[in-house]
Amino acid sequence: MEDSYDDAGPSRTSARFDVLGPVEVWHDGRPVDIGHARQRIVLALLLSEPGVVHPTDQLVDLVWNGSPPPTAHNVLYGYVGRLRRRLADLPGTALTRGRGGYVLHVPRDLVDLHRFRRMVSDSRRTADDGDAAAILRDALRLWRGTPFAGLDCVRLTALAAAVERDRLAALRRYHDLELRLGRHLDLVPELELLADEHRTDEITARHLLIALARSGRRADALDRYTRTREALAEQLGIGPGGELEETYLAILRDEPSAGRPSATTATGSAPPPPPAQLPANPRYFVGREDELRALAGFTTGGETAARIVVIDGLPGVGKTALALHWAHRIAGDYPDGQLYLDLRGYDEEQPPLRPADALATLLRSLHVPPQQLPTEPGELAALFRSLTSGRRVLLVLDNAAGAGQVRPLLPGSDTCLVVVTSRTRLIGLAAQDAAAVLSARPLTSAGSTALLRAVLGGERLEREPQAARSLVELCAGLPLALRIVAANISVTAGRDLAGAVAELGTADRITAFATDDESPAIQRAFDMSYRVLDDAARGLFRALGLLVGRDFTARHAAVLMDLPEDRTRESLCRLQAASMVEQHTEGRYRLHDLLRLFALQRLRAEEPPARAAAARDRLLNWYLDTSRAAASALRRRDAAPREAEDAAPAVTAGNSRDAGNAANAAAAREEARSAASDALLWFELERANLLSTVHDCATHGPYETAWRITSAMRGYFRVRPYGRDWLAAAEAGLTAAERDGDHMALASMHLSMADARQHAGHDDAALHHDAQALRLGKLIGWREGQAAALGGLGRTCWVLGRLDEALTHLGDALTIYHDLADPVGEAVTLGSLGRTHHDRGDLGQAIERYRRALDLSTRHGSPIGEALVSFYLGVAHLDLAELPEAEREFVHSLTVARANRLDHVTMLASAYLAAVHARLGRPSTAMIWLDRASAGLREVADRRIESECRNAIGLAAHHCDDHEPALLHYEAALVAAEQVGYQRGRVHALLGLGFTHLAAGRSAMALPPLTRARRIAAESGYRICARTAEDALARAGRPRR
Repeated sequence: MEDSYDDAGPSRTSARFDVLGPVEVWHDGRPVDIGHARQRIVLALLLSEPGVVHPTDQLVDLVWNGSPPPTAHNVLYGYVGRLRRRLADLPGTALTRGRGGYVLHVPRDLVDLHRFRRMVSDSRRTADDGDAAAILRDALRLWRGTPFAGLDCVRLTALAAAVERDRLAALRRYHDLELRLGRHLDLVPELELLADEHRTDEITARHLLIALARSGRRADALDRYTRTREALAEQLGIGPGGELEETYLAILRDEPSAGRPSATTATGSAPPPPPAQLPANPRYFVGREDELRALAGFTTGGETAARIVVIDGLPGVGKTALALHWAHRIAGDYPDGQLYLDLRGYDEEQPPLRPADALATLLRSLHVPPQQLPTEPGELAALFRSLTSGRRVLLVLDNAAGAGQVRPLLPGSDTCLVVVTSRTRLIGLAAQDAAAVLSARPLTSAGSTALLRAVLGGERLEREPQAARSLVELCAGLPLALRIVAANISVTAGRDLAGAVAELGTADRITAFATDDESPAIQRAFDMSYRVLDDAARGLFRALGLLVGRDFTARHAAVLMDLPEDRTRESLCRLQAASMVEQHTEGRYRLHDLLRLFALQRLRAEEPPARAAAARDRLLNWYLDTSRAAASALRRRDAAPREAEDAAPAVTAGNSRDAGNAANAAAAREEARSAASDALLWFELERANLLSTVHDCATHGPYETAWRITSAMRGYFRVRPYGRDWLAAAEAGLTAAERDGDHMALASMHLSMADARQHAGHDDAALHHDAQALRLGKLIGWREGQAAALGGLGRTCWVLGRLDEALTHLGDALTIYHDLADPVGEAVTLGSLGRTHHDRGDLGQAIERYRRALDLSTRHGSPIGEALVSFYLGVAHLDLAELPEAEREFVHSLTVARANRLDHVTMLASAYLAAVHARLGRPSTAMIWLDRASAGLREVADRRIESECRNAIGLAAHHCDDHEPALLHYEAALVAAEQVGYQRGRVHALLGLGFTHLAAGRSAMALPPLTRARRIAAESGYRICARTAEDALARAGRPRR
């Protein structure tokens, strides 16, 4: 193997498109003029997904960051025309008009981004470490800087962050491979330069320690560790991470393992692995040779190969098993990830998964943080296409309802493969999207016999050949029916095949269970398996038909049956052995959709309505009790004010509490304690079930359960803001409260709606819901609710720059919290009052309220309150030019935030520390904090936080005399603030733009933003900002007003 990868792409004399750095186009070794920044953004967006139509409206929105001028479409047309002319001479390249947009046709390997991704994928498929390292070395040489450098576009920023993560993962893997290959001597100079440049980079430090130790330079390795530890303490106030510390100790002890490379990097910093979500390969999979050959044929053949494959067929025919078996067989060809999603196309208890929700799930699987997910379906689809572009990803979409549900989920790259299963023939995907379609047929007699033999063993079939043939005939070649019948025979002592045949042949047909295209064979199989279960297992199976969520545990089953969990677990094991339920992940079970329908039908036929209702009531009460316990734990952790779920006793659905026995009641209490001990984890695991329960109760009752669970989830959604789920739960809870007719219920749900709307940036709607909650709270004398509504009104008015109103609302809230002796509510409100006084220019009053809030937060154990208020204090000291005090508060805020994984506070404190160090004349330290804040910025979709951070980064760059980056950050901060009407962020961004233009000697360009800042600040009551703008305008040559 040569040292260089020989497929690194086009030579410098051909056409080439470079985006891993500033966007450039080359032809015959010469650069092509591609115009100014916005025109380059258009080209960059088209290059991010070559061969895909980019809708015109979407391009307009992205090029102007959501604020296009009235002439934007005409201007875009001009950009495209100029790009088309300048790219006309490049071979294999064409910019054309598509359906509703524009598409750039260009070979993917001419674009360095897609070439890089392809090479990284190739390196993963290469078994030889030397070959893989050579490929990665050439791939990393493609980088010239930050992707899409200098272009201000939200989409490109998100894509750059994702690609940067890919580069980091490739670099780490390259270093590990080189160390494994014994090339430590060659690596030392490179790693020393990197470590000197990035003194607090623990990953680079660890690699360097290993390389030095293996080069016989043990003393230098120990010295390098000491220097890294000192840099971490001096610049960041932290100690070395776990793996760096372990490597140091191993070198210190002169252990042989000291020089061994690791599969991971510094603790907590290893790049996330590619998703591998395929469910287990079906245990009993036989036959299907013809189908597997057909599937392989669909996806071979180069450019004519299908990239979408649809497997359709009737229920129980084995579509999912075939898809999964084939997916496991080809998974190695898709090293960038294997994704799996159940689209719930035929679940009668839950609606089909909406494309937007499916995309959000897929993006989270690709390590996009929930806070960074766009809200619009089109933007979700575009981001998914961008992140999968050029990657080899396998996507299995199970149980699709129709082509319309699938189409938004399709990657835009022909390097990916999508496998879809559906009961419906998806003709639309075949006609419009070139999907290959395979109709799964029932197994042949030989295949059915082979499946029975796999489960029962050949001996049994040979003893009763005629009965085996009859079983095959009765099950009509449906694998689901065959597996259930075989499992039932195998777990029943003394059971012979002839007896099973006799029962199947006489089993009642459950006509209500069948639809026009379903085979009665499944009904016969279900009925036979059900009837041979013991009473306890049959009773549990019937009760499981009441579940409306996605899955369940033994605890859910015990609650339904009102029995101790160990007894219920025995019945659950019998159901699993009979293939009536499946354990899809450790400790969590689910029912096939057809079996769920069968269970519900048996429940209605065999259980008295009162007993079924009591079981449902027990489950709903358990969900409510446990969610309230988890919510209470979150409030203690985050020290949130007391609100609805503390104000009244819990609902009791029906009379089910009287029916519970002592053992089950004790187990329920233990579950509540368990949920409280790890509230976030419990909510994460049960989120889908809770949402289904809320929707079910909002429709069928009890309505109080729906709004109580929604209320309990408020604290969880504040920490994990799944925006769509949050809003859906709040809307369902409000509907339930309206049907319930209870004023407290309505007030509580208006508070939930206000939270959800405010998080989404819908401030007018948030004000409306908080006002409704306040009105209702006064009507019924609910003081906690009044305080919460007043606090919400105050915070939203602060966001909108209505500072006098904010002070009034927050002052009223503080009075109520004081009367209620709720110190945590006082602390939260004092922090908000401090921010409001701060923005009005009353820094003395602001600091006094911050200190009171900090004292209360610290005494009552609120890490969120402590971290946030310390941050606010730091900003106040910074505005007073008290830089040492500001640094102290920001470091304290950062320490608390890191210890409690408060990522948004960590990001804000890092950004402001950069500003402090810049003003103290420490540009190198400021740059370290700038890098950390910028990295965090890519993980957040909250425009207010983004605006604050970008303003702080712009301030730091300004004080480092780095004017152009400062302007870029201030402009981005302005865009983010204007998207959500955030007046404070808007004013500070405009001031920053004005001051930076003044510092660069461009007084004329400083006047417009400064004039606008003065007007907004005066209208909103931002006194300090108004005076600052006035002074700056005087410096720019405009007389004072």
